[in-house]
Amino acid sequence: MFCTPEQRQIGRWIENHYDIDKVQCAEIVTKNAVRLTLRGHEPTILILRQNGRMDQIPEAALFEAAV
Repeated sequence: MFCTPEQRQIGRWIENHYDIDKVQCAEIVTKNAVRLTLRGHEPTILILRQNGRMDQIPEAALFEAAV
């Protein structure tokens, strides 16, 4: 599923922070970003920064910023 080292690190972060049964979908967006959808919640974009920090941005906020 996750191919790059960054994607594997995001996958480990998801496993450590969420109950896997609540994860509906984890979809690769870029080599360092994943769209995470939890059951009953809106999608969130997880972005792994170069300094190792994980940013969580609601997907809807990205579209608002683009308009």
